[in-house]
Amino acid sequence: MSASVARGAFTCARCRFRQSLRQDLLALSQSKPSINSRRFASSEANLDGRSVFLDHEKSERSYKWRVLSPNGKIIGRRGRRQRQKTEPLKIKSLDQDSEVIVLRDVPEEPEDSTEEQVLPAEDDVDESPASSDRESGDLLVEGLTPKDTELFAGIEEHRPKETVLSKKKFREAQRAVTAAHTAPQLRKYIKRFEALEATRRREGAENETKSVDVSGHTSASKKGDVEKVLDNRTILVTPWFRTHSAPTVALSPDLKEKEEKVAKKLHKTSEILDRLFRKVWKVQVLEDRDASGELEVILQPRQWRLLQTRAATRLFTTLRKGVFYQRVRLDHDIKRGALRVYGPQRQAESLTDLIRQAFQSSCHFSFRLEMLAKVFPHIRQIIPSALGIRQLRQLELATGAVIYHDATSNAIRISAFDQKALREARRLVTAILDLRPKGKVERLGSAGAKTSDIPYHASSSLPLSTRAQEWIRRVRPSTTREGVATDDSKITGRLRSSSEKPSRLRKGDEQALCRVLQRGSNTPLTKLKGQLWSVPKEQATWLASFGSLLTKPSKKSQPTDSKTADVHFHRSMPRLATILSWFRSLPSTQDQDAGALANQLVVKLSPTVQLGSQITNVLHFPTLEIVFNIIQAGATGNPTIALTSVNATLNQNTCLVDLPDQSVDLEFSRSTDAIADTGKLLEDQAFKSYVESVVRSMEHDKELQAPSSLNVVVPKIPQSPMTSAGGSRKKSKANGSSSSTGTVAETLDENELAYSFMGFEFRFHRRIEPDIECMPPHLVEETDSWSVTDVEGGLVGGKRNEVVLEQGPGSQDLQGFVKRAFSMAEFITAAHRGEIKPLKQRMRTPAGETLDKAESQQEDHDTSDSLPSHGPLVDPFQKNGASEELPIGEQREKMREKVDREKGKGETGGRALEAVTVSVEED
Repeated sequence: MSASVARGAFTCARCRFRQSLRQDLLALSQSKPSINSRRFASSEANLDGRSVFLDHEKSERSYKWRVLSPNGKIIGRRGRRQRQKTEPLKIKSLDQDSEVIVLRDVPEEPEDSTEEQVLPAEDDVDESPASSDRESGDLLVEGLTPKDTELFAGIEEHRPKETVLSKKKFREAQRAVTAAHTAPQLRKYIKRFEALEATRRREGAENETKSVDVSGHTSASKKGDVEKVLDNRTILVTPWFRTHSAPTVALSPDLKEKEEKVAKKLHKTSEILDRLFRKVWKVQVLEDRDASGELEVILQPRQWRLLQTRAATRLFTTLRKGVFYQRVRLDHDIKRGALRVYGPQRQAESLTDLIRQAFQSSCHFSFRLEMLAKVFPHIRQIIPSALGIRQLRQLELATGAVIYHDATSNAIRISAFDQKALREARRLVTAILDLRPKGKVERLGSAGAKTSDIPYHASSSLPLSTRAQEWIRRVRPSTTREGVATDDSKITGRLRSSSEKPSRLRKGDEQALCRVLQRGSNTPLTKLKGQLWSVPKEQATWLASFGSLLTKPSKKSQPTDSKTADVHFHRSMPRLATILSWFRSLPSTQDQDAGALANQLVVKLSPTVQLGSQITNVLHFPTLEIVFNIIQAGATGNPTIALTSVNATLNQNTCLVDLPDQSVDLEFSRSTDAIADTGKLLEDQAFKSYVESVVRSMEHDKELQAPSSLNVVVPKIPQSPMTSAGGSRKKSKANGSSSSTGTVAETLDENELAYSFMGFEFRFHRRIEPDIECMPPHLVEETDSWSVTDVEGGLVGGKRNEVVLEQGPGSQDLQGFVKRAFSMAEFITAAHRGEIKPLKQRMRTPAGETLDKAESQQEDHDTSDSLPSHGPLVDPFQKNGASEELPIGEQREKMREKVDREKGKGETGGRALEAVTVSVEED
């Protein structure tokens, strides 16, 4: 049996087993490592063939029970062995405990000592730089960091003398650099090289800005403008990288991401060495030169638009045909705005250099609108419509330059690859914005007239800024002849005519128009101080042109700086062939005697718009016209030109008359021109070379060209209209004659000014006269002269026909001239409505008289609906029964008497009766 033992002397086996099991389960539930394992975690190293394992890997299927003491240690032989293995070990190489580890490449901190350490002077160190790899290695072993000059000098010794190496020598050079220097030292050397390159680029940009400012192509007075100019001339090229096949993923388009990628530190030694040899030292591998690769030229939106011009298209067409670039493939990425170049590195980079040079040599120009608006207030109104997306696209296709409106800086910027395209774009923009001096325009408008808007197609006689807009002519609904108002009150508003005979026109209309024309006739003559220019002693005559007054419709009334800013006169003639059939053309000999020129080439010049304080001078100087006569050569030769005259328009008076009931409106104009002495003007070498360049371009049958600018001495424009000495204008006489007695002539100076070329204009003149036999008598006046001019080109471009009625130089009847102009407008309206038919072709008899073919057959074939083409026809403006029709025999006799009287007059040289028609049908 069991002996009695004191309580607590022993524990039964059952309780001891439960206690050990509870402690074992408690140890397994702990997830954190033990204190010893945390303490010796840094000393896991294989020393003397012994390995330290803090935690053994246990299989999921097997589990070994461990007996732990109350303090957490394993009991038994296993625990003793583990404790022996985890004792603090010694690291013999460093003679330090395992808990403290000192790295080799980190020098030890010197102990604090009161004695100062003597260091060598910097001069001594500079005199003896590290000359070998062993010395730099000794410095590293001793724990001293070499100076930057010594470090960079040591790296420079490894720079290869040749720029092209084989792959074997390239690898050997890289291994030599790796053995002598560490990665931080190479990275420091690369960083210093990049800083120097950035400084050089900054200095080059400043020099380029100064040169651009001096050349005058751009205005780089402000920092923002300088940055835009430089950005437009600078392109971003990505590094070339080797590819084995065509890439399927495009490069990153984000420029910021690319800059961050380049600026990112290079951690791998291979990348550091590759950048050092390829980018810093420009070393190429012979085997990699023929390898396929790619790079990208990233362009800005403005640069991409410049790349789509005709000059750039021709450039890339030439490059693709070159032998040197046969292995290079060029793709345009329109979505990303980039050029992707495929091919070997050498050819791809050479092609990229050419593209970079093309952008760097591009030329630029800018208009500052806030400065121009002070002199030309209409610019603010026409810019939204004149420089829209469609208009700018058309200008780019026509000129080969890029034109864009910068709304942020309120400027118009022009960019091009060559100066010729830039000059052409500047000329067209100046014509669009209408940056030219304008004459005095008076328009008689009225209120109370009910009008209807009828759309009218804008043609070539309108300015470029108005062609793409919806311009209309306000026309009153056609009224019957019985419903015409008979109000005799003075009309202060719109001038209009009725459907009655010219003799029954309202006197108020004619008198109001005559008063306006007389005010322009009383302008005093101008005198010039110099001997180069001269002004005619007599006043110029009035011209009456036929066309349409077009206005821009607007739903909301917007305040405008000028009353006539949105009104344009379009010279047009409806039923031109029908109207000309009632006229006969003058022979060439008589045309020359009358002083008219046959064919002319006119060079248009306008004062150059200066950006600065001189911008107001543009309004003080006239526009110039250099007129050449076109001499037609033989069948084999080319036509030549000869200088005829140089004209400057000093003053121009224009009066626009609305005729709502008619098909055309009227424009009365008269200009005062100064004529230059061509002999004295040709003594100037600059003007002579300008004329010779135009003549050479015409003779060699090439594209007609003229220099972009010309400096010439011109007279100033009178600032204000002069009045009479008494301060009041004299009343005009009843017959409409004007008097300039008592006026003071203004003496003008002549100054030298820069002029810009605005375009060529061809004029083909034809002098005509009304058919006296057939034309209504109230439209015929001996002193009047009629002309038809075919105009092509000029400031507005396109083609148009101008029919002009000119007052005779000796005529003093201004009121009669106005009546004939109104009557001609009604004649054109009747022809447009179909009331007047074209005259049939006439044949000339041996006696010299012209008879209608239909007239000779009238006795045999009496046609009731035949046109009034025989003899002096019935006035188409008279009502039925208003005049009596004479027999045909009496009409012929009167016609022959009138023809004989005309032949007997020697003043006009005799007017031949020649039909306007070119050919006559034979029976």
